[in-house]
Amino acid sequence: MTTRGVLVPRRRSWVVVALCLVLVVVGCRAGEQRAEVGRVAPALEGAGIVEGERVDLASFRGRVVLVNFWGSWCDPCRRELPRLVEAERAGTAVVGVAVEDSRRRAREMLAGYGATWPSADDPDRAISRRWGVGGGFPVTFAVDGAGVIRGRHFGEMSTADLEALLASTRG
Repeated sequence: MTTRGVLVPRRRSWVVVALCLVLVVVGCRAGEQRAEVGRVAPALEGAGIVEGERVDLASFRGRVVLVNFWGSWCDPCRRELPRLVEAERAGTAVVGVAVEDSRRRAREMLAGYGATWPSADDPDRAISRRWGVGGGFPVTFAVDGAGVIRGRHFGEMSTADLEALLASTRG
């Protein structure tokens, strides 16, 4: 259809173009692995907040692991940290991901509470994006010995929340 010599696309053409764009976007995201309950946990590996340390979630295979996304700048993260330290002392493995934090401040915070678990450095949120962790912190995932995510908690965990999260791994 033309109007004064200018080609005007038909409405159906725009619908087809829009549908193609949606399919491209959905198709690109379909290959991404997100952290979802019932699915195998995405890869979590990288430099730790301790110089020379490498963190790799796969090295914990066979054990229940709490994966905690946190930052020293996050007050709820500070408040829940003693409960995670208790869980670690009781035998639960913990792996941290320090999000957009200074390595020095992150190390000082963990040391101040007696936390000894490895924490990956996530200065650009690459790990957080891979896991689908966005705005609020902390976020904690419970991963069973087979590497499957069995539970997730958004925000500061109470003792009861932590117990429920760990119970999710016992199925």
